[in-house]
Amino acid sequence: MTVSSAPSPAAGASILWHYSVLNLGGAELATLRLLEGLADRGLAPLLALNLPGGAAEDRVSGSVALAHLRPHAVPRPPATLEAHSLAGAARYASARLRQYAREWRFSRGEGFSAAVVGLQGLSPAFVCRRVRAARRLHFIRSDLRACDPTGRIHRTIARYAPRTDAYVCVSDAARASLVKLHPSVAEKAHTIPNLLGAAEMKRKADAPDPFPPRGGKRRVLTVARLWEPAKALGRMARVQAQLLRGGVDFDWFIVGDGPDRKMLEDEIARLGLSGRMHLLGAQANPYPYYAHADLVAVLSHYEGLCGAINEAKVLGRPVIATDVGAVREQLGGDGDGGLIVASEERAIAEGLAQLLANKAQCAAMAAVPLPSVLLDDEAKLDKLMALMAVQGAL
Repeated sequence: MTVSSAPSPAAGASILWHYSVLNLGGAELATLRLLEGLADRGLAPLLALNLPGGAAEDRVSGSVALAHLRPHAVPRPPATLEAHSLAGAARYASARLRQYAREWRFSRGEGFSAAVVGLQGLSPAFVCRRVRAARRLHFIRSDLRACDPTGRIHRTIARYAPRTDAYVCVSDAARASLVKLHPSVAEKAHTIPNLLGAAEMKRKADAPDPFPPRGGKRRVLTVARLWEPAKALGRMARVQAQLLRGGVDFDWFIVGDGPDRKMLEDEIARLGLSGRMHLLGAQANPYPYYAHADLVAVLSHYEGLCGAINEAKVLGRPVIATDVGAVREQLGGDGDGGLIVASEERAIAEGLAQLLANKAQCAAMAAVPLPSVLLDDEAKLDKLMALMAVQGAL
């Protein structure tokens, strides 16, 4: 069900989940999987988005109600207004006023059993000041020390910590980063990994080879939102150029889209990688790409709990990953489940060259399963519902 403004919350175990905009990224898909899991348990989730129009919005299932707090996206006007920007400033102010009006509707009615701030960078103001809820939770999906260079997230967490009942961290690494910055919330901080949906992944992966014929060349796959600050896109291009010059012959396929696609396209052209690094865009079903790739590369500057690693491991693919976030939780502390390299170009290039030349090592790593704590979706839902103090339908 889609609604243009906030509905009256349903009585009982109703859950409000606040998110900014539903882009097509790992955090967003993990959020949708969680909401569907809660709905399957008999709860009534409502997803409240600041902005409409995200690429993943059409993936919201019919069991999850949807509300938009702002009627449409309007760019924030410049700090110093000129005459030609007054109309834009007026549109922005109008959209914000309508958002405030819609937010206030959540302060009336019977309230929610629990309200969730779905992302560490999203202000808890709406959930903590507007929404009537018995419990309030805040999701931490990344390493706060790496993803918060200005300290903005740190300041908002500190401000709303007294009104927050629990922090849900998607990995032990994310939890450690939170507690390091905010020791006072340690007892409120809990690790609950993202739901996997492993059976659905395997079902969707059972499809013909989606890659174009490349004459038997080895195929490296990266699945990521194209956002340079986190995903280190330019570095990937430079590493491939270095390896090709050294005689390591392979194709690199990148599934995903995002705000820095043009930057990566320009870097591919500058380095002469056209025809060797392939941007495939967002794919409704990325799993066949995993199933037919020779190697999955996750070479980010920072991560929380990397969905691409989980997906690669579920589908039996070897992984090379930079030593960030929860990578060691996913691949094993000694790297038995994948090759873990330092987050710098030389180490990445050496690791890629090693794996592309060693099929036996790739096969051995691919055979190591994910840790059981990451595979048990029912246990994750049990723990989340306990933190929300809710029970599903009998």
